[in-house]
Amino acid sequence: MRGTHDVAAWRKYLLDHGRVLDREDPCLAALKRQLICKQIERLDFSIRRDKAEFVSLATVRAWGAELEGHVRKVVSDLHQLAPALAGLSVAEIAERLKAKEQDILRRLYSLAQRP
Repeated sequence: MRGTHDVAAWRKYLLDHGRVLDREDPCLAALKRQLICKQIERLDFSIRRDKAEFVSLATVRAWGAELEGHVRKVVSDLHQLAPALAGLSVAEIAERLKAKEQDILRRLYSLAQRP
């Protein structure tokens, strides 16, 4: 009893009517676990962001635009290859196409290796 209020009676009333979660209530424990998990996620993200493990959206967009430019150049170069293949034997065509494929892969690989 505190002053004119019976705290125990109020607590019992509130618990009986679902107004307060009991400390032993499994729902409260589950909510606490969820809260702790969310806090851990936020901390983990903050730490990884501070270590620069993430790349900004602007950087990703810039890389995407640059890659698109390189792919467009490769695709536009392919049609120029066709006239050079006319009159060659199947083996020579295969050899030239293989060389072109290796060139394309080399260029894309070197693009991926840049810092």
